[in-house]
Amino acid sequence: MPMPKISLFLNSRSNKLETITPAPVCPAWVLSFLDENYPRSVVAKVNLIRTARLLEKSMTDFMEPYGLTCAQCEILFLLRCHGRERGLTLTQLGEWQGVTKANMTGMVDRLEREGFVLREKDPQDRRLTNVTITPQALALVNQLEPTLQAHVGAVFHCLDEDEQETLIRLLSRLRQSLGDQEALA
Repeated sequence: MPMPKISLFLNSRSNKLETITPAPVCPAWVLSFLDENYPRSVVAKVNLIRTARLLEKSMTDFMEPYGLTCAQCEILFLLRCHGRERGLTLTQLGEWQGVTKANMTGMVDRLEREGFVLREKDPQDRRLTNVTITPQALALVNQLEPTLQAHVGAVFHCLDEDEQETLIRLLSRLRQSLGDQEALA
């Protein structure tokens, strides 16, 4: 059975909205071993991880025509929303992404080479390096936002608004139980 075409992107050459058919992340039989003998918490965890991987793959496929990874796109949107004045530190970006400062350094290196971010020493604390979004990246993020929202809407089309609100609330509770003090509600 063919997978549905759900990934949308704006073709920069034709300026038309196009679709990408995503490839499966792992075969469906992987979940088949989880029967009623397994605790529901184990089944929920496996389903949540598989869903997160599929969502990450979908977003990566969506971002590929723009030369960005999903993580790089998230960094650019985060800088647009929260770091336009002073920028954000590598530690702050790493906390958002759930990676170390060393891993974040590599991601920011690539974004800097592409001209999407700038690094500057913090004027109040020279030990800190602030990362800011460039005008070029800001224009790209603003151009991407409508098609990105359409793509995410297509991914979540199977859930109505109430179900999406319930999902947000449940995921927030789960993140809080895992120590995320800034879980979105």
